[in-house]
Amino acid sequence: MVAGLPAGLFEVAVDATTLPPGVVNTFDPDGGNDAISQLTLVAGVNDANQDFGFLGTASIGRVIFRDDNANGLPDAGEGLPGVTVSALWAGPDNTFGNADDRTYSAITDADGAYLIANLPAGQFRVTVDTATLPAGAINNVDPDGGNDSTSALTLTAGQTDLNQNFGYAVPVTVTEPPVATSTGFLPFTGASMVGQLAMLGTILASSGSDS
Repeated sequence: MVAGLPAGLFEVAVDATTLPPGVVNTFDPDGGNDAISQLTLVAGVNDANQDFGFLGTASIGRVIFRDDNANGLPDAGEGLPGVTVSALWAGPDNTFGNADDRTYSAITDADGAYLIANLPAGQFRVTVDTATLPAGAINNVDPDGGNDSTSALTLTAGQTDLNQNFGYAVPVTVTEPPVATSTGFLPFTGASMVGQLAMLGTILASSGSDS
């Protein structure tokens, strides 16, 4: 808040050199989206509506896939849906691990595709949440070659990096078919086979005499 101002015409401006790199003004009070607002103050009246909004212009994305044919490429039908991907920004100081870091995230669609947009410029770490992958999935394709479900990259202002593909070898679950039940035999009752055959003969003879 800027206090102690006299009445009169004012121009409020955001110092662009203090903003994160690679962002643009998407909202300002007088609608110009130029990070500048003009207003007139009346004596004794406060104006608490001088809000300015900014969004990044870069983006990260592509496909999380199961590499069924081991060719390292996301082929048709190999996309993994419902996988969470995060992009950790190192902040304006380009240093990971302190208070200005920020995480952006997305979830893959039915084709395994994702896009994390409105990012500022700077250092990023893209990470696949392995808890959202199929059981037993092993990373065999990642953009920086570490095969650790994490990729490090640098974005410039307005850049779109659609090379953040992560591939996985996913074990195939084999379900054993149920054991077939033999037909044409009497169920086992505890009696010997000879006894069961004798019983069957008796039943058949009795049926013949009744006819």
